[in-house]
Amino acid sequence: MIKDKRRSLDHAVWNSYQAAEVVKTDAEDRKPVRALINPNKLKQDYDDKIISVGYEHNFTPGTVFEWLGTKTYWIVYLQDLTELAYFRGDIRKCSYQIAWEDEGGLHSTYAAIRGPIETKINFIQKHGISVDTPNHSLSILMPKNENTLNYFKRYNKFYLRGDDTCWRVEAVDWISTPGILEIEAVEYYANETEDDIEAGIVKGLIEETQDPNGDQVLEIEGETFIKVKMPYSYTFTGH
Repeated sequence: MIKDKRRSLDHAVWNSYQAAEVVKTDAEDRKPVRALINPNKLKQDYDDKIISVGYEHNFTPGTVFEWLGTKTYWIVYLQDLTELAYFRGDIRKCSYQIAWEDEGGLHSTYAAIRGPIETKINFIQKHGISVDTPNHSLSILMPKNENTLNYFKRYNKFYLRGDDTCWRVEAVDWISTPGILEIEAVEYYANETEDDIEAGIVKGLIEETQDPNGDQVLEIEGETFIKVKMPYSYTFTGH
């Protein structure tokens, strides 16, 4: 039965109306893979479909790929483990990219995003003065890997490429689904003097300064705690 189902898939990926060519974003050779993409759920705020592809192509939850026929990007977020003949999983359309910079350099990833769904403005009113507070929220699915795990932690900020709204991570679920990082984020205050909003990089405008003293060792000896109106002397012992 397993072999029969696999033969059916091999025939369908070339002859079915739902046949498609896909390429994983991390593939080095960019060689297209034949797969089936069937409709699942199409909502106003997200688009879910089902992919069927041979196990030899190493699709797993967290895999991001390009659907060449539509020039769109999708993430595999759930696997149907009852299917034994080939890989079958739920996929969701990735409408945005998220970029960030850390000690490892510049990184980016495609992400499936839902929201905002809020219909009211939050505000604080005291003494007749009203101040609005950011309250939009996002639910995000992205691949779980070393780079995303290191950066997307509580209170870290990020931007969606092509959008100037700043977002702050509120909650991170790295446990529930293998290969998937699920994030809840809320609207936050942008820092126009530090963040490269056009490129979508938090603290992207900060330039690293080099120590003008080079390899010199600067040491100063003297009292650490001082009192008012008392004389103190300090000695430079560096080289």
